[in-house]
Amino acid sequence: MSLAYQPPSILPGFNDPVHEAQTVFRQLLEAMSHPGVIVDIETTAESPGEMSESMTALALTLFDADTPVWLDAALAERASIADYLRFHCGCPITQSPIEAAFALVGSVECLPRLERFSMGDVQYPERSATILMETPQLTGGDAIVLTGPGIATTRELDPVGLPDWFWSAWAVNHGAFPLGIDAIFTCGAEFCALPRSTRAEV
Repeated sequence: MSLAYQPPSILPGFNDPVHEAQTVFRQLLEAMSHPGVIVDIETTAESPGEMSESMTALALTLFDADTPVWLDAALAERASIADYLRFHCGCPITQSPIEAAFALVGSVECLPRLERFSMGDVQYPERSATILMETPQLTGGDAIVLTGPGIATTRELDPVGLPDWFWSAWAVNHGAFPLGIDAIFTCGAEFCALPRSTRAEV
């Protein structure tokens, strides 16, 4: 944390922001390079409200003043979460999913349709959104077979709680590559990544 005054109502972020953010970013790069592999985060940050340890650590690492963030209803109704993100990250909170560089979904069962988020454009595909979504469990659901960059042959992913339409929508998202959103599933101190380059088959 910086030496700036912190209101007592806002929970602490990283004890050592530079070092911890670098560590989490390396873990995220590893997860994006190996889709579906579960990564465990160790963080000193205190998580506000419905945000898990991994979602909080990723937010503190990725968000800044240039990244508009959208919160789902489960998170937006907790004013302490928006205050936490604004204080520690300086990020603007947007009410429109299409304007978000990042989206935080505290209840994956209520995940909005993927087309509501920015898929980037031909000149700037990197301007697409990344969705971080909290799941009840990262394993134990219906198994999905992943193929693509970072996967030697195939890999199975079986998160719990995704809406019935998610994987068919993901096929459309993958088909738009290099456009498309990227997804990160979080649960407790663990997370795994699903980049847009990954094909998923039921």
